[in-house]
Amino acid sequence: MIQLFCNAKFDDHSSLTRNDFIGGFGLALFLLFFQLNTTVAYVGLLVVTLVFAFQAKTWMPVMQRDTVTFFFLSIIIYLVYYSTWSIVEFPETAEDQQKALFNWIHWLFFIPIAWEIFRHRKHIDSILLILAVGVLIRIITQIDWLDIGKLFQGERTGFGMMPTVFSPIVGSIALGLLLLAPRMIVQKPTTAKWLVGLKFSVWLVCLVFFLESIVLSQTRGVWLGCALVFPLALIVRYKGSLANRVKISSHSLAMLALLCGLAGLFVHENYQTIFNRVNSEQIRPQPEAIKKQVGGQEILMTTSVGYRKLFWEIGIRKWRERAFFGWGPGTTEALLKQEKNPLMSQPIALLEDGSLLYLHTYHLHNLYLEFLVRFGLFGTLLFLALPLVLLVNVRKAQAKGSIPWDYACFLFAGWGLMAIMAFFDFQLYKYAWRNYCLIWAALTYAVHLEQLSLQHEKIQSKK
Repeated sequence: MIQLFCNAKFDDHSSLTRNDFIGGFGLALFLLFFQLNTTVAYVGLLVVTLVFAFQAKTWMPVMQRDTVTFFFLSIIIYLVYYSTWSIVEFPETAEDQQKALFNWIHWLFFIPIAWEIFRHRKHIDSILLILAVGVLIRIITQIDWLDIGKLFQGERTGFGMMPTVFSPIVGSIALGLLLLAPRMIVQKPTTAKWLVGLKFSVWLVCLVFFLESIVLSQTRGVWLGCALVFPLALIVRYKGSLANRVKISSHSLAMLALLCGLAGLFVHENYQTIFNRVNSEQIRPQPEAIKKQVGGQEILMTTSVGYRKLFWEIGIRKWRERAFFGWGPGTTEALLKQEKNPLMSQPIALLEDGSLLYLHTYHLHNLYLEFLVRFGLFGTLLFLALPLVLLVNVRKAQAKGSIPWDYACFLFAGWGLMAIMAFFDFQLYKYAWRNYCLIWAALTYAVHLEQLSLQHEKIQSKK
C-alpha cells in the first residue's frame, strides 16, 4: 500500500529544515489520528502549530497580502468579538458561547496544516496515504470479525463514530480512490504487469471497504451527495482520457468489464439495505412500551425528515428575527429550548436497556441555517467567502498547470460532497468533523501557497 495514493509532485523551491522534519512528524500524527483519537490528533496539531510559529519569518512575507489570510483574520476577530458580545447580551448562554468559540476557531485553524503540507508537497502521495490509512484502521478495528454477519443485519453503524460524521469522511476517501486511480495503479508506462495487478487488487479491496462502509452508515444525505457528485466527478475527470484514447486494448476492456460486473454485484448485495433505508420515512405510532413509560398518554410521532422540517422552520423564523447579525455563535441550543412544540420534548425511541431516547435539540440539522441563525447574513457571507476564495485559487492554479487536473477534480468534488451533506446536518461539535473540515481547507490552501511562494520568489529575485 506504500504507493496506493497518487504521487503528484510539485516543484521544490526551498530546502527543508529541522523544523520541517518536526512539523512533518506532527502532520503525519494529525492526519493518521484525526478521527481515531482526540488527544493524539490534538498533539499532532499542536506540534504543527508550534513549528508554524517558529517559521514566522519564512511564511509571513508569503502570506501577508493574501486574500485568504485577510478573510481568516477577519473571521477570527469577528468570532472573538461576537462571542463576547453574545455573552454580555445573553449571559445564560455564556458556557455555550465559549464552547462554540473554540469549535469555530478549531475548524478554521487550517493555515498551519496547509503550510506544513506545502512544505512537504513533494510527498503529497504519502500525505494522502496516511489520511486514508487512518480511516481504514478505524473500519478494520471496529469490525467484530468473529460475528461479522451481524454487521449486515440492517442496523446503522459509524464504526465507533456518529454515522453522520463517519460517512462523509469515508465518502471523500472513496472519491479519492476513484479519481486518482491511474496514479495509484499505473504510475509509469514501464510498470511491470504483475505490479499493476497487485496495485489494482489492493486498490479494489480498499474501494470495496470504503463503499460498503458508506452503505452501512445508512446516512441518506451522504448517499444523495455521492449519487450526485461521484458520476459528475468521474465524467469530468476521465472524459479527456477517453476522448483521446482512439484504441482501447483488450486488457483495458477486460478491466472495465470486471469493474462493471463488480459494481453490479455490489448494488445487488446492498439493494435491500438501501431500499429499506430510503423507504423508512413512514409515520408510525410509538411502541406500546414507550406509552407505558410516559404514563400511557398518546405520543405524537414523526420521521427524521419531519424533525428536520420542524427544526428548519424554527431556524428560519429565528433568523428573520435578527436577520443581519444573528443571535451569537453559541445560542442555537438556548433558542431551541424556548420552543414549546411537544415533538421536541417527548421520547423518540426505546433503547435495548429499557431507557428512553429523547430528541437532541442543540442544532438545526443544517449548516447553512446554523450560519444564518448564529451569525446572521453578514457572518454567513463572511464564512462562505473563505471556501469560495480557496476554490477560485485552485482553479487558477490548475489553469496555470501548477497542479494535475485529477488532483483539482478531487478537491472540487470533495468540497461538493461536503456542501451537500452540510444541507442535512451540522456536526461542528464533533472533533472528527472539525478536523475533517480543517484538512480539506488545508489541502486546498496548500495549492495556493505554491503560487504565493513563486510570486514571492520572483519579487525577491528582482530586488
